[in-house]
Amino acid sequence: MREDVLEGERVHLGGEGRGGVFGQHDRITVLVRGAGTGVIMAVTGYLATVVSANFVVDVSDFISFLLYIVIPWSAINLVDYYFVRRGNYDIQAIFEPNGRYGRVNWRTVAVFLVGIAVEIPFMNASYPQFEGPVASALAGVAEVSVVETRSQIGSGALPVSLLPSAALALRPVGAAKSGAAVEALARTLRGLPIPVIGRIEAGNVVLDLRCLEDEAGFLAQLGELRGLPQ
Repeated sequence: MREDVLEGERVHLGGEGRGGVFGQHDRITVLVRGAGTGVIMAVTGYLATVVSANFVVDVSDFISFLLYIVIPWSAINLVDYYFVRRGNYDIQAIFEPNGRYGRVNWRTVAVFLVGIAVEIPFMNASYPQFEGPVASALAGVAEVSVVETRSQIGSGALPVSLLPSAALALRPVGAAKSGAAVEALARTLRGLPIPVIGRIEAGNVVLDLRCLEDEAGFLAQLGELRGLPQ
């Protein structure tokens, strides 16, 4: 009985023994692994030295683009782990197609797609080349990033209470990263046909998205910021 248990443990953990993952005669040897690694190194080395003179730059740009996918995926995992399930997972059920978690969590997929859609206006990628409308309108004027913030409710019963929100953080580019440049950017935003009121925080002009009512109008007038002195 004990030998059967130990044999089962070897099958489960290592894929070895009778009925293992690869079977007794299909184990991957050190030679096979070494040959596979050598082929991968040869192919990638050839690509790096022959195919593209800008291979390292292209790969770096592509990895940067992947961040637009990884960030919402990571956010979903962190929220699920710390706030939804609080670290309690049925590991075995994860590998069961008809288990408690099912094959596809469509609500999570929808949240993931929404997270990517929210990033699109602010994307500025070189490989593949893509520039969102906000990034395009502010090109050469300000660096744009989405940050977490808190909105003050205001007067009434809760004058000092804060609500969690998201905001655009605009930072002047180039040599114009001084305090005067930040002030000038905030002043220019206030002088647009539809005034945009933000606050200056840590060298950024912060625009609380909770207060954005006319997205199309906001985007349409950003082109006028190109006249901002640098």
